[in-house]
Amino acid sequence: MDNKLKEAGLLMSENKEKKLMDMMSTAYDDTEVTKCPDLMELLLKSATELNNEEPYIKVVTQLGRGISDHYMKNGRNLPNVMTAIYHFIQPDMKEGSINNAALRQKAIGYGIASMPAMFGFFSN
Repeated sequence: MDNKLKEAGLLMSENKEKKLMDMMSTAYDDTEVTKCPDLMELLLKSATELNNEEPYIKVVTQLGRGISDHYMKNGRNLPNVMTAIYHFIQPDMKEGSINNAALRQKAIGYGIASMPAMFGFFSN
């Protein structure tokens, strides 16, 4: 039974990868996307990484960040095909990201660790 579950999970992952590759291929040929060199490069890099069997979560996390960067840098303007890709990968991106609470805890830890250096507790 366990092997069947693993095979089903693998098949689902392969289906997601295939669907994403199809969507990226369509986007790469889209006339609005071809006007955006950063998106073209992002799509090519992501497709290459998937073909080279990089972990799906890693690829979609980087792809999602790249799409978000383009969106913010270009006056919140994004071609429709890229919006569709973003919505497709969004549920999976959450698995590969650090949430705000974890980032806050990390920042607090760095702050506490740097206090002795800032206030000279180790000096004579």
